[in-house]
Amino acid sequence: MGVLGDHVSVSEVSRYAGYLGNKSPVGRTKYALALVRHFLSHYREKTQGATAIFGHRKFSLLITTEKGATLFMGVMVIAAYRPRPGKQALLLALTKEHLSVLRGQHLATERPSYAMQANDGTVIEVFEWKSKEAIASAHTNPVVLKMWERYAEACEFVPLANVKECSDMFAEFVPIELMAS
Repeated sequence: MGVLGDHVSVSEVSRYAGYLGNKSPVGRTKYALALVRHFLSHYREKTQGATAIFGHRKFSLLITTEKGATLFMGVMVIAAYRPRPGKQALLLALTKEHLSVLRGQHLATERPSYAMQANDGTVIEVFEWKSKEAIASAHTNPVVLKMWERYAEACEFVPLANVKECSDMFAEFVPIELMAS
């Protein structure tokens, strides 16, 4: 595979992606994801910054912390929480402390999170876990489990597809101010 410096050109990727047309829709998705994982794993072993080039734009696959450490980007998630009757205030309070709890447990990155509210009161949160391993370890972390118990009291977790606004071409929400963390 031809590598130029610290990136792989789109033409190089497209040569491998040419096999996508021969696969079923599900197979195409799995193959494309495997291809991306392959290219990313190739660079995880290097100390240089890994990037992807699309057209004339170069995108970094790494982040640098305030302390100067270089890390691979984590896993961005979008979560939807529909408040239980009478629990809107508790849900909003939990949303405002959620990221600081995850960061305190070294599970979330320093990337800012965003929270917003749908017309029916459902809270949408966008944030970044440090890694898939961080997500897995959250399921056994006592501090996180306690927070999730409070979430279960305040809301039900719903798929984005069940949030009416998400079916709109340009979903609109009311922003929720989060505390600086």
